[in-house]
Amino acid sequence: MKRLADERGAVLYLVALLMTVFLGIAAMAVDYGIWFVARSEAQRAAEAGAHAGAGVLMLASGDEASAREEAEQFAELNFVRGVTPDVFPDEDIDVIVDSQKVRVRVQRSTARSNPLGTIFARVMGVETVDIGAAAAAQAWPGIAAECILPFAVPDRWDEWDESIPGFRPSEIGDVFDTGVDFYDPGPGGTGYEWQDIGQIIQITSADPGDAPMPGWYYPIALPGLRGASDYRAAIRDCWAPSGEHQLGDEVDKEPGNMVGPTRQGFRDIFTDPNERNQTWSDELGWPVHSDGTPVSIDSRRIRPIVMFDPTLWEDIGMGRSTVPITNFAGMWLESWDGNNNVTARWLNYTAVQPAEDWEDASGSLLRMLRIVE
Repeated sequence: MKRLADERGAVLYLVALLMTVFLGIAAMAVDYGIWFVARSEAQRAAEAGAHAGAGVLMLASGDEASAREEAEQFAELNFVRGVTPDVFPDEDIDVIVDSQKVRVRVQRSTARSNPLGTIFARVMGVETVDIGAAAAAQAWPGIAAECILPFAVPDRWDEWDESIPGFRPSEIGDVFDTGVDFYDPGPGGTGYEWQDIGQIIQITSADPGDAPMPGWYYPIALPGLRGASDYRAAIRDCWAPSGEHQLGDEVDKEPGNMVGPTRQGFRDIFTDPNERNQTWSDELGWPVHSDGTPVSIDSRRIRPIVMFDPTLWEDIGMGRSTVPITNFAGMWLESWDGNNNVTARWLNYTAVQPAEDWEDASGSLLRMLRIVE
């Protein structure tokens, strides 16, 4: 009975038992740590792919195929625990053109024959685990732009009489008339829509005393701009001192007609050998080089431009010293007539500030990338 009551050595058994438990927990912690890192790497790969795909839509809003290809390529540039994840474009990538969104799923799984191996969990019969992540990026509406051309053009208007041909920016002579036309800016503060991407517009100098036509521009004096030489430089290049402009801001009108400097600024652009051989791609909704590659947004021929409420034309044309900004749009300068007239096309453009809400600003032609899921 004394031997049965003797507790000497019991602590040793208890320590051995607890050590086994502690080692098991530590072993599982190691595996869980590896799984956590792998999950983070998969998330990074998904976000990289989503960003890249949405970036394509930001510059070429209808190019679903290129968005899918770019998303796949950039997702697979990222390793998940040293292994390139297989991203299947048709299964793992969603391209939603209407909302300018790209969603990417990244997996290392048994179904893909690349699950993540375990280390200590093998003791418990768990040799592999599946790891996955998903992310979505969107070309989000923006509210501010930089490097704007020193022009302000009237925003798009509509006809009261639906039997009359609609807004005709490609024609000279479609004059704003309050008796037959009205202005409804819609979401984002512009009458233009995504369907207008690629729309030709004839840009020509305005007559301050007459009602505007769609492409009539009024010269504006950007902050830091002084005189004709600076104005010409602001047409030719990004005018750095002008900084950032937001919706609702007002920009100063240029007091002179600037006919000569405007012509010289266009000449500087169109005689630049680096700016030649660009054509419009209806498929991409974006200009391309002669080899079919998209033109960089840094091109001198791609710039944002200020739009204003056309109902204010009398104030702006005759007396007002400032122009209120209703919105911005990107513009690609397609051709120049050697004088003051340019044929251009609307396109979406990169913003420098996001709108707070998609619905309230979805009509804006400014866009910036954002992870939304």
